[in-house]
Amino acid sequence: MTKAITLGISALALAGPIASANLTYDLRAVGPAADASGKNYNLPASGATDVQFELWAQITNVAPVNNIFGVQTILGAITSSGAQGITGALLPMTFPTPFTASATPGAQAELSVPPDTIGDLGTTSVASTANYPKPRKDGASGGETVVAGGIFFATNNAPAGATFHPVTNVGGIAGNNGYEFLMGFTTLHITDIAGPTAHASVNWKIPAFTTAANRGAWGIWTAGDGLSDTGSSAPAQLFVGNPVNLIVIPEPSAFGMVLLGAMGLVGFRRLGVRRA
Repeated sequence: MTKAITLGISALALAGPIASANLTYDLRAVGPAADASGKNYNLPASGATDVQFELWAQITNVAPVNNIFGVQTILGAITSSGAQGITGALLPMTFPTPFTASATPGAQAELSVPPDTIGDLGTTSVASTANYPKPRKDGASGGETVVAGGIFFATNNAPAGATFHPVTNVGGIAGNNGYEFLMGFTTLHITDIAGPTAHASVNWKIPAFTTAANRGAWGIWTAGDGLSDTGSSAPAQLFVGNPVNLIVIPEPSAFGMVLLGAMGLVGFRRLGVRRA
């Protein structure tokens, strides 16, 4: 699976290929109105609807030293941007096995800058991890560890019930391979869509924490390097996937429908002439 990615924190911007041992937070829309990538979702032109999202943690490495790819916890916010003509709110997250151990669903709040008409999930705090969505696996048992007496991850070898898939060339980088793990779900409950120009984008956001202890909560993972990587020890290896774009696909106009019908009638008559 190939995805273009953007760095979650501008201060960590990289020039050149992605480093090894990466954790990429990838939010996707799901359902019949979503495209195959989960990055584009077609809204109705009016009314109310719900958009379902999945959050995946992609654990990859360009040059692994072993075959243990896994994740224990991640933390961040889910926010909208550029919303116009859409009113609604993201609902607190729910979590699949095994990421339910002391997990937090996140607080509903307005986090967009500038504020828009979609309620977000999380907080703007840079001093506390409270109120952020946080999928978390029990770090003391189940799954697999890379250090004796260390943290237990849900891995490709011992998923502990996690849903996971192999991924390849993540970020468009050849050989940046590994596994992605399903971390959680949320729903955007839309109460109103104001016409065919309504649109918005939604994505995961890495909090701009100011202390090493809090930065460690961004994630705990292992990516084929024999290490328990954390947001504090390896902040430059954290990335965010492309946003999910919510757009309205305009219905055909009355004139367009008449024209389409006329074209079909002409084709039918031509077919009749040939048969005659």
